[in-house]
Amino acid sequence: MGGRVEAFWKAVQRRVRDVCESVPPEGQRTPGPEPGSLSNAPTIGRPEYYFYSSIRNRDDAGKWGIFILSGGCDVIADVFCARTDDPARANELANEFLRVCGDAHFRFDIYAMSCEGLLGRWRYEGFQHEKRQLGHVDFERVYVVHRAREWANANGLTDEVESILRSWTDDDRGWHWDIRRIGAYLSTALLDGYASVVHGLRFDQAEWANALPEDFAGGCPVHEIASHSRPVLNSILAVRKERDWFRRWGITKFFQTNAGRWTVDERVQVIGECFEGGRFPLDLEEVKGDFECVDTNVTSFWRTVPCVVRGDVNLSSEMAIGTFSIDERKLRYSDDKLLPGTLVAGTLKVSVLPAGNGDVAQPGVTAGCALGLLKVRGLTAVVATAHGEGHHAVEERWVNILNAELSRNPRDIVLCQTSFINEECVTVACLK
Repeated sequence: MGGRVEAFWKAVQRRVRDVCESVPPEGQRTPGPEPGSLSNAPTIGRPEYYFYSSIRNRDDAGKWGIFILSGGCDVIADVFCARTDDPARANELANEFLRVCGDAHFRFDIYAMSCEGLLGRWRYEGFQHEKRQLGHVDFERVYVVHRAREWANANGLTDEVESILRSWTDDDRGWHWDIRRIGAYLSTALLDGYASVVHGLRFDQAEWANALPEDFAGGCPVHEIASHSRPVLNSILAVRKERDWFRRWGITKFFQTNAGRWTVDERVQVIGECFEGGRFPLDLEEVKGDFECVDTNVTSFWRTVPCVVRGDVNLSSEMAIGTFSIDERKLRYSDDKLLPGTLVAGTLKVSVLPAGNGDVAQPGVTAGCALGLLKVRGLTAVVATAHGEGHHAVEERWVNILNAELSRNPRDIVLCQTSFINEECVTVACLK
């Protein structure tokens, strides 16, 4: 099987070389980073337990694939033995578990090769470089976690595997996503770069995550390495102080005001968080740039958006914002003190519940809850995005009504509410 991967890799190399040679010197196309050009011996995984090395980066002996360290495997086996009460079986399961983790990297590598062959450009090395940047979500690791959890569920080791994963990292961003969303994020970051993931996802490419061509099934070599080191599995505490969140998101320019709120002198980009209770953990006074809180579990507009945003706001998410009631501003503080007047110097993108679906019982209810947005100073427009399948804009009549009112000065809440009511009557009549 390894020979088929070898042949495929050589074909991809020829394809990229041919495409690059066919482009005039003054052309815009660049092949991207050459395989192995960004690091001497890049490996991916948990090096105390296993790691994956792509065929692109074979060692001097020509080895590549999944490498399992015996010491780490023994530690995993001890965890599984508490469940199986059979040391031999536990060792088999530990080896299988680490193979599954390594196989997830292999699957993504094969998908990346197929894209590189079609595009005639290298993308894998650039992706590996970008995912290591400060604040970036490691989407490849999210995919590994999903595959590991699937295996655990099938083998009755859910709790054991979860404890192992939690001991490996405290970065659980994206762990609550389904496989299609994970596949879409990986495709977008690979093909378009990390900067593109907040603007829309390639769900048209998402199916690769559950499909490996039969020609490559079992085609990744597995090597076992003797190791006397036995790593310690200790769950990492996920209790974070406020400054820890900034570090997690790669934010370096921030300070705390006398009132205890935070001012950020750069863009804030939050992706894939699953906050406790769906509540944004920081009280942000001002963000001097865009505020992007994408594909998280926040449910309240007023308890998430900073008091002042010197840019656009993006709350596109797989979970929709159900209400924009201005009364929710009071919930942000224990003393029920109202927030200062909120200012957004740009456009608001937000995933909303379509009228008549989900938690919204009747047409117009979502529109009524949106009246509070007229209280946001500086807001120029609202864009509704599809919360189920991506971040692309969707047509919502109440959004059009609200945007018409946002363009008026002064904004008339009564007039806007009347328009919502009239639209609701028309919609209900059409439904009948």
